[in-house]
Amino acid sequence: MMNTPMLRPPFEWPIPTPELKDEHVILRDVSLADVDEIVANAVDPETTKYLHIPSAYTRADAEEFVKKSEVRWAYEDPTEVGRMAGIITLRPHHLGSHSISMSYNTHPWARGRGLTTRAVRLAATCAINAGVDRIVVLTRATNTASRRVAEQSGFVFEGIARGAELHRDARYDVAQYGLLATDVVP
Repeated sequence: MMNTPMLRPPFEWPIPTPELKDEHVILRDVSLADVDEIVANAVDPETTKYLHIPSAYTRADAEEFVKKSEVRWAYEDPTEVGRMAGIITLRPHHLGSHSISMSYNTHPWARGRGLTTRAVRLAATCAINAGVDRIVVLTRATNTASRRVAEQSGFVFEGIARGAELHRDARYDVAQYGLLATDVVP
C-alpha cells in the first residue's frame, strides 16, 4: 500500500496540449485536415477489431470526432509532416485523485516504426508535468501491439479485468497498465 503525500501542483482539467516533438515524432492538434486519414484508418480491419467505432464510419463521424473537446493529439513522423500516424487521447479517469486514462491508435502505414511509443512517452510526460499523478491505459488483453507500446513507454502491468469490455456483442478481457508521476518514463 502506498501512502505518499501530495507535493504536486494543482491539477486542472483539461490539461494543455502544446505541440510536442523529439527527433522522431511530432504531436500536434487534431484538425479537420486529418478527416480523410481518420476515415481511412477507421475502415482498417486491425483498427475496427479493437476500437469502438461504427462499422459504417463516415466523413461526418470523423468531423464530429475532431470537433469533440477531448484532450488529444495527432502524431506524425517528422519526415512525413502532415500525414497523421495516429492519435493519442486523454480522458479523466478519477479527477479527484489526479488520474487520467490514455488511449492511442496507429494508422496501418505507421505500425511497427516506434512512433506510437515515442508519442505516448511525450504525451505522458506532458500530462505528468501538468499535475497528473496517475495515467491508466486499458487495452484488450489480446492486443499485443498496444500492450507492447504501454510496456515500452514505462507503464506497469497491473492485471487483467476479465470480461470487462463489451465490443460488438462479445465480451473481452482487458489488460490494465498504470504510470505514476513517480515512475521514470524511458
